[in-house]
Amino acid sequence: FVAKRTAIAERYKEAFEGNSYFDILTLPDSVKSSHHLFPILLKNPSATQKVFDQLKKKGLGIQRHYLPVYEHPFYRELGYKGSYAPNAENFYRREISIPIHPGLSLAQQKFVIKTVLDL
Repeated sequence: FVAKRTAIAERYKEAFEGNSYFDILTLPDSVKSSHHLFPILLKNPSATQKVFDQLKKKGLGIQRHYLPVYEHPFYRELGYKGSYAPNAENFYRREISIPIHPGLSLAQQKFVIKTVLDL
């Protein structure tokens, strides 16, 4: 599964390298990843929800990861207000996870790439 996810991640990295609308995460060569997720980070955080909605309408199985814990309603009700982890908040405000799983066919991968780039 990891080898399949890694191949998909490499295909995505090649397709999205140097994109002017979003960044992709890169890891040092000494780090190995299972590529559980493939996040793209929009350069304009105010566009994230709109882009998310449009990608959903195009049929992509996308998600958002991860709302900082203290921003969940339960913790807000306990009185957590304000900013505690600016880097986590920035990541969440910019992040959309695109499909990456071992069963993703080459045609589906190409559809994801084309859909993201077209939008």
